[in-house]
Amino acid sequence: MIVGAHLDSWDLGTGATDNGTGSMATLEAARIIAQSGLKPKRTIRFILFTGEEQGLMGSRKYAEAHAAAADSIQAVIVLDNGAGAITGMALQGHLESYPLWRLLLAPVHRLNADTINDAVKGGTDHLSFIPYGVPGFNFNQITRGYNHTHHSQSDTYDKAIAADLMQASSVIAVAAFELANLPDMLPRWEKRLPVPPIVAATVSPELLRSR
Repeated sequence: MIVGAHLDSWDLGTGATDNGTGSMATLEAARIIAQSGLKPKRTIRFILFTGEEQGLMGSRKYAEAHAAAADSIQAVIVLDNGAGAITGMALQGHLESYPLWRLLLAPVHRLNADTINDAVKGGTDHLSFIPYGVPGFNFNQITRGYNHTHHSQSDTYDKAIAADLMQASSVIAVAAFELANLPDMLPRWEKRLPVPPIVAATVSPELLRSR
C-alpha cells in the first residue's frame, strides 16, 4: 500500500500548499499509524516523491523500477491539492470503486471527509502507477485559495492551516490502514503498457564548457 505526496515545489514561494502541506500530512499519517500500535496486514509505504513539478519524474521512475511488483501494490493514495481539509475521494472515473470508498470513508464521516465523486484528477503522482494497473487516487480537498497560491509567490507557510492538516492526516491514516487490511487485493485497472521509460536529459559538451 502506497501513501504519497511530492516534496519538490516551484521556486517562486516556499511551496507550502504545493506541496509542503501534503508532504507533512503524509508524514503525520505515518506517525499516527505507528503510534497507534496497530499492525496492518500489508506493508504501507509512505513516499515523498521528487520531480513532480518537472513531469512526475520521481513517481514515474519509482513505478518503473517497481513494475514487476505492481500487481502486489494494493493502491496508491496521494494528497496534492493545497492546504485544505480533505472532503472525500475522487474515483478517477472508476465508478465501480464507489462502494469501496463509501465503506473506507465511513469512519471519518464526522470529519466531513466522506463525499465521493467520479472526478478524473490529473497532474500528480498517482497517475504514474495507473498504467501498470495499480488503482490510483488523489483526495479531494477544500480549496482554501489553492488556485491562487500554488505556483506563485503567494505559496508561503502562512497559508498552512493547522486544523486542516490534522484532519487530513487522520483521514489519510484511516484510509491507508483500511486499504492495507482488506482481505483481498483490489481489482487491477486496465494496464497501459508499455510505459515510456524515464531517461536522463543529454547536456551538450558545449554547454558544459561554457560554464
